[in-house]
Formats: sequence, structure tokens, C-alpha cells
Amino acid sequence: MQEQDDLSGAERKLVGAMKRLQPAAGGLDASKVMFEAGRRAAHRHLAVWRGTAIACVGVLGMSIWLRPRAIERTVYVNAPAVVESSPTETVAVALTPPVAGFEYLKLRTAVLERGLAALPNAQMSNGCAVETAMPSKRNVDEN
Repeated sequence: MQEQDDLSGAERKLVGAMKRLQPAAGGLDASKVMFEAGRRAAHRHLAVWRGTAIACVGVLGMSIWLRPRAIERTVYVNAPAVVESSPTETVAVALTPPVAGFEYLKLRTAVLERGLAALPNAQMSNGCAVETAMPSKRNVDEN
């Protein structure tokens, strides 16, 4: 109290005004604080995702830019001439049940040696025979 006695008139008015002062009402609200905390946390995650996306785009761009270029060159290969058959030849094919066991191998060998003439005539479901033989190379050359 002794300190207040030593004060001048202006200082006493100031002390009185300061005693009447009250703190301003706080602008903090629990829901506002929680919302702001969530927004800032989401902003951090968003920055991480944006950074990851930018890094992926950069890696893709570098891989495209540094991709090895295709080299064009001409390669010559000696290959035997291909003999084409004439389009007027007709081939009749009949489906026959597979031959079991060694009979198949015998038939295969006969076809390789004598051509399609070695195949047996097939029977259709109505009992008519189907011609499976093609003219051999010897017969074609003779004509």
C-alpha cells in the first residue's frame, strides 16, 4: 500500500483502470481446435501423397527419356526357296479314328516314304469311300 501512496494522480488513474480490466473471452472452442488439428494433419498427408506422385512422374519421365532406342539394321539370311502348290489341287480329308500303338508309327513312316498315297481310304458315315490320295510329285511332273 505504501507504493500506492507514492504514486501521482495520473498513475493512480492508470492503476484504477488496470484493476477494472478483465481478460477478453477466449476465442477457443473445442470443436474448432479439433477441426483445425484434423485439417493440419490431413494437409501433411496430402503433402506426402503429392510428393510421392511427383516422384513417380519423375521416374516415369526419366525411364521414357533414357529408354534405349531401337536400332534398325538389315540382316540377310540364306534360306531355301519355298515351293508353293498350285491352287487348283484339291485335297479331300477324312477324319479317321487314330491308329493305336505301333500301327501309327508304321503308317507315319509309309506316309513319309510314299506320300499321301500310303493313307488308307476312309469311309464316310453313309458308307461311301473318300479319296484321300493326292497326285504324287512324279505324277505331276509327268503331266
